[in-house]
Amino acid sequence: MEAHSRIAFDLCQYNHYAICAQNNVPTKDIKLIYATTEEGISYEEMNRIPDCIAGTLAEWNPDSQFVSKQKFVTVLQSVIANNNFCPIIELSLSDNELKCSRIAMKQSM
Repeated sequence: MEAHSRIAFDLCQYNHYAICAQNNVPTKDIKLIYATTEEGISYEEMNRIPDCIAGTLAEWNPDSQFVSKQKFVTVLQSVIANNNFCPIIELSLSDNELKCSRIAMKQSM
């Protein structure tokens, strides 16, 4: 995992510091651990959660509240709804204007 001068580690450290600072948690109290294999760093486990959330949001229709599978309902209700650490930002581009807004989701869907 030497690609691009190991920038992934730098970005991880920056995010770690920012999240700790935002939540008033001393960085020395939190230890970062990277999952490694014989081949190097393993990102498979770290990618599963964001992949699951991204798949759920890709499936979800916020206007009709429709999702095709129960597993997506579970993710929406148990992970995303009422979670200040998992904001959903809607981006729309119209008439050469970019609009960004946060979608509020409550647990009762």
